[in-house]
Amino acid sequence: MTQVVERRNFERFKISLPIRMTLALPSGDSVMLDVHTRNISPEGLSIEVDVEDDPQLATHCVWANMPVELDIELPQGRSIRGIGRVKWHNLGGARSSCCFEGGFFLEHMELEEREAWQVFVENVARVGGEDSLER
Repeated sequence: MTQVVERRNFERFKISLPIRMTLALPSGDSVMLDVHTRNISPEGLSIEVDVEDDPQLATHCVWANMPVELDIELPQGRSIRGIGRVKWHNLGGARSSCCFEGGFFLEHMELEEREAWQVFVENVARVGGEDSLER
């Protein structure tokens, strides 16, 4: 029998936020993808994407633990920028075999951005997730 070990340091909160990801490809080119979060925590976020729509995302994230620029749009129009790294990934998620699931550690944010993110996550935790947030 295999035992699953929980490695999360922070509670996750289900919420869908628009994100523009900028991926630096090995060719030197970059590609921008628009995705949504599946859940968030004070230190990161996860996404789930149909790879038939965005094949570059899965390819990039599986190649290496490369930095990804993230522009996260919060409710009421605030946007937060940061650099994330893939901490885990799964090809063929719960919904279909053409799905990429990935967890991103928010590696770098300017101090003001980090503080705004922390306050936002605390507010989501307090109201119980996306069902309670005004958009």
